[in-house]
Amino acid sequence: MPICHNCDRFIRSHGIARHRAMHRDRKERVTITLANGTWVWDYTERSGEDDE
Repeated sequence: MPICHNCDRFIRSHGIARHRAMHRDRKERVTITLANGTWVWDYTERSGEDDE
């Protein structure tokens, strides 16, 4: 079962994307351990290239 190291809690496998989005909304780096290893997603600001 996937676990979020930021929250120190288990995540249901079909809720991983929303859980990552919650951390992105908070502008946090998130670390989640899945069956195939531990993954880290960094928060990055979008570039303004679409604002033209």
